[in-house]
Amino acid sequence: MKTDASKAIIPLAYPLKDILIKWFEKNPYEWVIVDVHGNLVHPTSLNARVRAVCDKLNLNYFHFHCLRHTFVTALIENNINPSVEKELVRHGDIQTTLNVYTHVKKEKKRGALDKVFGGNKER
Repeated sequence: MKTDASKAIIPLAYPLKDILIKWFEKNPYEWVIVDVHGNLVHPTSLNARVRAVCDKLNLNYFHFHCLRHTFVTALIENNINPSVEKELVRHGDIQTTLNVYTHVKKEKKRGALDKVFGGNKER
């Protein structure tokens, strides 16, 4: 873990809880992402496998760290308090959460301009 904040315990969303309960009925090991022998799969190995599959299928490369950016952006779009966001992603500095991990979609920018200037939504 990079910092002490990385070790924080965060709440679990109820839908994920149900999914994990079902997973652990099949997976007898302590960790969620393990190989068939129960060994923890390191993120580097997982990312290498994803890269190989993306290359084989001629897809843009996907890195699991992108999910953190997606998560923070979804929190912002759902009007979650930035301090709560910072805690959920375990950042030590709220500026990291807001300036690095938050991405504003074109539709949100257009919606903001239309709201202020009364733009036509049928463009």
